[in-house]
Amino acid sequence: MSTKITLTINSNRFDIDVDEKFAKYLNTQIAEDFGIETNSDIKLLIQAYVRKNYEIYEHKNEIDLLTQRVEDSL
Repeated sequence: MSTKITLTINSNRFDIDVDEKFAKYLNTQIAEDFGIETNSDIKLLIQAYVRKNYEIYEHKNEIDLLTQRVEDSL
């Protein structure tokens, strides 16, 4: 089942349909990054995008390190 999340960025509304379970997580993340009930500007969106990509980068590095450790132990 999908759930609609509405964002307002630069006075433009955007409706996004996502899985219901993911919607709960996404709502929390959006609220932390720039607020779901406010009219965000492009600068906040870009900052949130960069922040999330940095988190993904760090997680990828951790996974790569763990994978290497497992391979080395075999």
